[in-house]
Amino acid sequence: MRILYIAYAKSNEDLATLDIYTPIKELIKRGNIIHLVSMNDGTSSYKVRGKRGGTLKVYPILPPISLSILSVLTLYFSSFHLMLKIHKIIQKTDPYLLISSGCYSLPIISFILSKMNKLKLIIIHRETNLESIYFVSRHNIIIRFFAAILMKLNHIIYKKVQYSLAISKSIELFLRNLLDLKNIITINLLCFDLNEVITLQKDRSKFAFNSEDIIILYSGSVDPVRRIDILIDAFSEIVKKYNTTRLVITGKTPYAYVISDYLKKIKEMDLLERIRFLGFLPRKDILTLMKITDIFVDPYPRKVWTPSGKIIEYMAFGKCIITTDVFSHRYFIQDGINGLLFKPNNERDLITKLDLALSNECLRKHLGQNARKTAEKLFDVKKVISEFEKFCVSVIGHR
Repeated sequence: MRILYIAYAKSNEDLATLDIYTPIKELIKRGNIIHLVSMNDGTSSYKVRGKRGGTLKVYPILPPISLSILSVLTLYFSSFHLMLKIHKIIQKTDPYLLISSGCYSLPIISFILSKMNKLKLIIIHRETNLESIYFVSRHNIIIRFFAAILMKLNHIIYKKVQYSLAISKSIELFLRNLLDLKNIITINLLCFDLNEVITLQKDRSKFAFNSEDIIILYSGSVDPVRRIDILIDAFSEIVKKYNTTRLVITGKTPYAYVISDYLKKIKEMDLLERIRFLGFLPRKDILTLMKITDIFVDPYPRKVWTPSGKIIEYMAFGKCIITTDVFSHRYFIQDGINGLLFKPNNERDLITKLDLALSNECLRKHLGQNARKTAEKLFDVKKVISEFEKFCVSVIGHR
């Protein structure tokens, strides 16, 4: 198959989300030709060759987007110019199928392009950006008003498109309930190459950890909304009881002052030897770090309907996961069965769950094994892409 995929994803794979490059790499292994129109993040256009003649060509042409409503509106105003650029790519690449993310102005652009070029279109619902601004965020009424208008425009397109796909059940149920959207199915494109975990070497020396250290890891954005402060405070209490524990925090921060504030706090707590900020790490190093981690913690009190791809990666590693008890997490983490859930923004509950996991090594292993089984059942890239490929072929062949 030749597929043109338009998505608001980073063009640099190390910065991108799990549901983009993991499925695409499996598709090109199977001989498919993918042209990805992605975000202009400073990465140059590049090509990756797979097996059986499969290739990925990346076109970083989508304008960068921020959470400000002005940025979103600018994006909509530039839609015509962007549409002409993508139309030229379609003329050059002659795809069998057009796949578009359902984010921001992309549904409108892709719908018009599909009609112009007589291409079958699949809308993939990866995130609920505008819906989150309108329903969840604390923005003022003017911002929410504009978000509502743009959201309604997209909802009109969603109902007109024949083929819609959600990357998680939580997104599908949200859209079904909100729009009575009947033309939508779920395929878990937030998937993982489970063999990649098996082949990784377990090397603690790379990060200078001792064999007796129990490593707790947070990996992701170091934005204050992620509530890393709660994790640090909870760790400061738990380390008094379990003095071999180490907390590692990796990821980028959108604000320069955040890390300095955290480091100041850690110094005041006399925990500089116990807590490490490693900053942004290349994906290869992140995977190596995950291999030696004992407990993964994500304190983000997310109120959106998109699940965390990072937690799905954690599940693939077969380790104990502690995360927030929110709508999107409950679709694959069952408290006490394949992970532990704590009340969002509740430091005391997080301490309780950390204590439970640290005090019982057998429980940690049991939760990790069940997490891995869940990943094998739902998020194995080979199974997921077999289903996705079959779906795409049926769409192409449908008259």
